[in-house]
Parts: sequence; structure tokens; C-alpha cells
Amino acid sequence: MRDFDLVIQNAFAVLEGGSQAVDIGIVDERIAALSAPGVLGGGKARYDACGNVVTPGGVDSHVHIPVGSGTHRGDFLTEGKAALAGGTTTVIDFVKQPGENGLTAAFSEKVEQVSRLAPLDFAFHAVIQHRGELCEIWRLAEMGACSFKHIMADCNGMTGMFTGLMFESFSVVSRVGGVATVHAENEEIQKVLIARMKAAGRSGPLDHAESRTVISEVEAITRAILLAQETGCRLHVFHVSSGEGARAVKAARERGVRVTQETCPHYLLFTRDDIRRLGPFLQMNPSLKSAADRETLWEGLEQGWVDAVVSDHYAPTRAEKRKGWEDIWSTEAGVPGLDTRAILTMNRGVLSGRITLERFVEVTATRPARIFGLYPRKGAIRIGADADLVVWENRPAKLAPRPESRVDWTPYEGMDVSALPRATFLRGRMVYDGRQVLAGEETGRFYPARF
Repeated sequence: MRDFDLVIQNAFAVLEGGSQAVDIGIVDERIAALSAPGVLGGGKARYDACGNVVTPGGVDSHVHIPVGSGTHRGDFLTEGKAALAGGTTTVIDFVKQPGENGLTAAFSEKVEQVSRLAPLDFAFHAVIQHRGELCEIWRLAEMGACSFKHIMADCNGMTGMFTGLMFESFSVVSRVGGVATVHAENEEIQKVLIARMKAAGRSGPLDHAESRTVISEVEAITRAILLAQETGCRLHVFHVSSGEGARAVKAARERGVRVTQETCPHYLLFTRDDIRRLGPFLQMNPSLKSAADRETLWEGLEQGWVDAVVSDHYAPTRAEKRKGWEDIWSTEAGVPGLDTRAILTMNRGVLSGRITLERFVEVTATRPARIFGLYPRKGAIRIGADADLVVWENRPAKLAPRPESRVDWTPYEGMDVSALPRATFLRGRMVYDGRQVLAGEETGRFYPARF
């Protein structure tokens, strides 16, 4: 009889072939057996899931966690712990060149920095900003960059990339077999609208939202699709906020373009009407859109043509955001969401009847892991995968900022939920027991993407 390091018994697990009652045997941090309940004997340790739903650990493939400067907003230790409590075990952050040593050096340095702090597993996207970085794409791909990000419009001070450089970069990314990712908004349209608003003395939270229009997003998505089609590059569109933008991706995929897309809980739960109530705390790039846009994004999740739900976690403090009531142009856009992404998708998606348990796992774990080269180690309950698991239970609560986090606000504060993680396991180790996070510094590992 095999001696497992851990047996999780009586689990109602969401497997790749469907959901069923199983016992899960774990050896050397990986899933070694999936058997009918009561079959697996032995085990140095056993955990009774009591028939509760068990899903793979969440993969949040779009986060921004401070390293070095800005850590008053949280760092990989504090925000990583909050993520574990929220059912996320792997995150993908970003590396950009901070100085003159090159993007490759910055990538290596950030891996080392985060390895000393992270309580959860992690990977990185590389941000392409300058022509000189194109020669580094080959090496970055070898180092395990999950994608190569292109910013098409100003985002908290980062200038949008012009189309010619994007075309060159997409061509290189195609040759290395990587994924090009885009923040898709039109820089020129937004500059015109912002200039008009400032000239008219407009500086409220709704003015920011109205400066980032549907046509700005759709134009940029369509342009990126055309470049991907021309170069043969795989493309992923970050944080899609509009129904028309999402349908543009769907149409491109149907005609054979290799393109995927994601959205975020804030686009699934809020609309511009909510900005009147929450003001700068719902300031984000891209901005919130209409109820019809929100409905189309849900439709895409239900039907499978919106691929993933990510947090796009970026969290200025409450004091930093509050200034936006008086002057939205002086405030950084962004909302927190690492700890609430999976919880909200489970409660507002599965429990509300919008998506199935199987689709929940697809959009919060499996598809992000597949798109960015972390599957099959991450994103699924299968033999050989890392034993990253979340046990859910019925436990009514109201959302509030996590005590582990330095983020002192959430736009979801006070929302009622009735399903929460009862336990989170990272590579077979319990890292959250439903009350406190048990993992600390250096628990996490860097996972290079492999395509």
C-alpha cells in the first residue's frame, strides 16, 4: 500500500473530466492518486474535506504587487498571504526595466527579490517599452517569461507604445513562440478627451471614466488583433471592460486568430453608475462601462469565449485614492482584488447560477495556467500536478479588507458572500486553515513558463 505524505479524503473535487467525490493522495508535493472515497489507505497525514467542494488553487495571471518602492501599499509577503486566504496559490506579476542594466537583468533580480518574500508561487510577464529591449525577448523566453506586455495607452504614467514598435515586437515574440499581451486602449483618443475635459474644468471621478471610452478599447483591441494576425503571434488581451471589445476578440478567434482574453470582478460587478457612490475607489484603467457591457462579459464567461477572470490587483491606499474626489487626474487608477477574485467569482458566478463549477475552475485556474505556460503543473486537479488545492465551505460573511494585507480598503466592502475557503494547500502543505495564514517568507517558488 502506497504511503502518501497527505491524503485529502471525502472531497467533492472539480476534475478536468467533471466533478466527483474522490480521495486525493499527495506525494512529494504533487497529486499522486485520485481514487474513490475510502480506497486510499495510509498517509502520514490525513485531512477530511467533509464532502465540501475542492478546486485547484487559483492562478491569478494579472497582478501588480510592489517590490522595493511603494511597499507601503503591500508587498509579496503581505499581499501573498491575503491571496492564499482568498484561494489563490499562484500569481503572475510584471517585470519592467527600471534602469540601464536591461530587462533580462531586471527579470533575474526580481525573481531573487520575490523568492525571499513570497508565501505563494509566482511567475512574471515582461513589459516591452523600448526598441532596445527587442533583442532581449529571446533570452527572456528562455528564462520563463509568461508573456511580453505592450501598453497601448498611458497607464499611471507609462506612455503608450506606437504601432510600428508593436509590430516589430510581435514579430519577434512570434518567432520565439511566446505570447504578446496588450493593455488595449487608444492613447490619442484619450489624450483628446482628457484635454477637452480639463479645458472645461472637469475633474470628477466620472470624468476619468468618460475619458476612456468603449471606442478607445475596441480600436486598440482590433489593432492588436490585426498585428497578431499579420505576424502569426499569439495574443492575449488584458482586462477587457466592454462588451464590444470582448466580441471583437470572439470574432477574431472564430476566423482563426490565436487570441484569448480576460476580464476582472470589478467589470462583472460594477458599472459607471456605481462611480457616483464610490468615486475614485472605482477609478481604473480601462474604466467601468455600462450594464449592457457587464452582461456581455458574463455571457462570454458562460459560453467560454471570455477565457479568464483576473484581479488586476493595483492598490493605492485609501488616503491616496480619496484625493480623487477633488481632482481625479492627480490620483492613480487601480483597485485591489487579490484576496477577493476567486471568492467573488464563486459567489456571484457559481452560487448565482451564472457559471458552473467547472467554468469557475476554468476561468480562475486552468485557462490562465494554460495560456501562460504553467499548465499542467498548475491549474488543475490531475495526476502529476502540484497539489495546490482549495477546500470551500458554506460560511456566510461580509467582505472586508484582509488583516494580512496592507491594503486598507476594498470596493467590495460589505458585500455578502456565503462560500469561502475552508483551507488552502500549496504543493500539499496547508497554508491557510480558514482562520489564519500558515505560510511565511520563502514558501513560494518561481515557476518559469514552458510552452
